[in-house]
Amino acid sequence: MNYKKIILIGFLSIFLFSCNDTFKEIGRKLRIKKVKNEEMEKYNSYIEIHNNLTNIENEISKYIDVAGEGKEINVQEMGTLESIPVIKIDNAVIQKLEKNIKSKFKMEKLDNSSKRLLPILKELKAVTDSMTNYYGKKEHLADGFAKGQQLHTNFLKIYKRYKESSDAFKMEVANKSKERMQKILETYKNEGSLIKYNLTILINSCEDFVDKMDNQKISMTTFIKGDLGKLKKAQQNILTASANFQKAIANEKQLKKENYTKEKLEIFNKQLAEFEKSVTIFIREIEKSKLMSKSEIEKKVYTEDMAGTPNDVIKKYNKLVNDYNNLMN
Repeated sequence: MNYKKIILIGFLSIFLFSCNDTFKEIGRKLRIKKVKNEEMEKYNSYIEIHNNLTNIENEISKYIDVAGEGKEINVQEMGTLESIPVIKIDNAVIQKLEKNIKSKFKMEKLDNSSKRLLPILKELKAVTDSMTNYYGKKEHLADGFAKGQQLHTNFLKIYKRYKESSDAFKMEVANKSKERMQKILETYKNEGSLIKYNLTILINSCEDFVDKMDNQKISMTTFIKGDLGKLKKAQQNILTASANFQKAIANEKQLKKENYTKEKLEIFNKQLAEFEKSVTIFIREIEKSKLMSKSEIEKKVYTEDMAGTPNDVIKKYNKLVNDYNNLMN
């Protein structure tokens, strides 16, 4: 399940200097501020890497859908396509990993998982670049996928190791994200930033729902077998958080205090409504499946673009994360 993590802005790095501070005290606070900024910059860089990996894995999924995961490339399927799905790995992702690993500010577990991921990602990039070049030049039409088979074999060997290291990296990002988010919430609460506080709880609730889907290994073919109890509880948390957020943004004084405009909030709310609708349909489909016979379930056909499917929920969630990040910047 490929979904994005949210970017946290650096509110924890803000320090106020009073007129009574000594130069020594101001210097100490500036050093603390620098450390906090470095910490937030590195953390957000790891979040960006996480999201970059999500994009890469989406492209990998599209390639595997047509090429297959077996030893033999699916020539019959590939041959019908006007263009073969390509996997693009931007060198910037590798550079970010290298920079974070070398950073003086240490995040031990994340740094260690990055060290394991980096060489494998470089290997994967080498083969996917070759695949992009090969299919981009339509060489498969001339050699009947001969080189394509070789590239496919090399890709699968690396992909298995990449998936393991990528999953481990994402797990560490998730752990760090929970830790950072708690600190952010405490800061918002203490400074009276009720909109940001409730907005952060809301996006956390949305992410928790997606996490529940991911933990259950829900896919297009298995989602109607999902654990309804856990998913409905997560859905209720979204609705509760959403209601609290709407209450917070209805306060004109609070909007002015936190420098939010109704126009920006409307953009987020529109996407929030889309996500909530998709979640509602998703839950409804699972509920309906519980009343269906096995043969009826097997006859049920879902397509990726249908509302309320796992793919649709993830798609709406990723858009919501983008709007959240824009709102918080």
